[in-house]
Formats: sequence, C-alpha cells, structure tokens
Amino acid sequence: MRNTRLCLLHALLVFALVVGALGLAAPAVLAQDATPDAPPPAALPPDQMPDQVDEEFEIEPMPDLSPWIKRVRLNVTQDAYIASGRPDANLGGLAHMNMGYQLAPGEQAVRPVMQFDLNGIPSKARVQSARLNFYQYQTVPTGLGNTNIVGRKMVAPWGEHSITWHNARYDGGSTGLGSVTASTGWQVLDLHAILQSWVNGQANYGVVLTGNEVASATHLRSFRTREAGGGTAPFVDVEYICDTKTPLSNVVHPLPTYAKASFTVTWSGEDRAPSHCTPSGLHSFDLEYRVGSSGTWHKLNKGRYPVA
Repeated sequence: MRNTRLCLLHALLVFALVVGALGLAAPAVLAQDATPDAPPPAALPPDQMPDQVDEEFEIEPMPDLSPWIKRVRLNVTQDAYIASGRPDANLGGLAHMNMGYQLAPGEQAVRPVMQFDLNGIPSKARVQSARLNFYQYQTVPTGLGNTNIVGRKMVAPWGEHSITWHNARYDGGSTGLGSVTASTGWQVLDLHAILQSWVNGQANYGVVLTGNEVASATHLRSFRTREAGGGTAPFVDVEYICDTKTPLSNVVHPLPTYAKASFTVTWSGEDRAPSHCTPSGLHSFDLEYRVGSSGTWHKLNKGRYPVA
C-alpha cells in the first residue's frame, strides 16, 4: 500500500516554470521586456497557445515504511455462535463455536460472532494489515476441503450470553476474508477492510462469519473460544501507521504578476502525527502550473517527484 503524504503545489506561472534542481527544460516563453517602463507583452489567445507536453520521469520506489509501522494484538472481548436450527438458543459462553452447516435435526446453518477491543489503535490510523487468527480443532467430515469465508459487520450491540439467531443484527453486505483449510490448528483470515472501517469511525460491534451453508450435507467446522483457555482464544494482529493528519505546505517565494523567463519557486512541507506517534515523513509532491489567471492547470510530470 502506498503510505504517502501528498503536498500539492499549485504555482501560478504567467510564462513558464523552471525547476533547476530537477533539470527541467522550460517551455517556449515570451521574455519580460528589459525596459522597466515598457508594458508587458500581450498574452496569446487561448486557441493560439502552444500545446503543453508533460514530461515523464521515472518514479522512485516507495520508501521503507517499516520504522513507522506499529503493531498491536487485539484480543477477543466476546465470542459466540448462532444457529438457524435453534433460532432462540444462546450459544455463548461455550468452549467452542461452530461454522458451516449441520443437517437437521442438527443446528443447520451456524455462524461464529466475535468482537475485539480497538482501543490500541488511534482513530483514522492507516491499517496495513489485520490478520484474524482462530484455532480450528475439528471438521465434520474429517478432511473437509477449503472453504471461502465472508464477514458481515454487526450493526447493533449484542451480548455473549444473550445473542441468538433471531436477535443478531448485521449488515446485508459481505466482505471476502479468505479461506480456511481442513488442518487442525491456527487458521488466518484477512480482516483488513472491515477493521479499517471501524478505525475510520464506523461503530465496532464485531463481525459474524459465514462459511459453506449449502443444505445438502453436513460440513461443519469447530473453533476454540476465549472460554476454552490454553491460549487458543481468537485474536487479531494489526499493523498500522499513524497517518491521521494532513501534511502542512507553504509556498516560500510566490511569483509576482509578471516574471522573467527563468525563475525559481520554492516551497516547504511538514508531516504531522498525533503526539503518541512518529510522523512517517513526506514521500512526494505534485508539481503543476498554468499560464494566466484562468488557464488550465498542467502537470509538469506524470506521477510525482519523490522527496529526497
């Protein structure tokens, strides 16, 4: 993922833009009259202006962001599962939770529900990864093939000892989380998109997981819960960057109304971060120009100049 700070430099250029440090050639221009009292040359009509050709530069690779990446483990605060074949039964507080389908008179469609404490992540942080880990201790039948899993965000508060199939509330959309195998042991799903939405401000009421619920046969998976003990409770490992504040930029030497054919425009920028985070720095900036006060803005390059 690109973890950048973008500082957009909108420089109003009447004739041309030359950035000497980058060695850019100036486009064709009309030089300012050397006579101090002479009026400036008239600007060409827009339909007679020469075409501006963007110059292309090779963009440097993304910088190493590892010094600014923070890591935190989110422990599950409550977990349970719900069963369509037992719609009014609460299945929280157990040492296991089931997912998949169990033929009648079994539990039929079953879905785990989990919630995690996000207090360790600053609001609006940029999540780099979020890996949901849970311990699978059996499958029915044995050797059950890989199963794709989707997640739905819970949209209302719920309790581990009160949630049921009938009262569970979750949204209609779903997010693909990856797949689980038949292996006994730790399984990992990608919770990145859902967790980022929580960090961005959506209410965190947890997530419900859905596996294979085709009703033609039993295909059931069982996972450990926080009540099982032995270090097998679900958890989420998160990597994030404190990209929570917009970088500051300032044009140090703005241009006058009229300028010579060659001139220099300088600017400064500053990255910011919350007091408990380290700024990740400025990675790049955009360089644009236009001729006249109402002309079209042109990118002087395709892409962005990396900041040294």
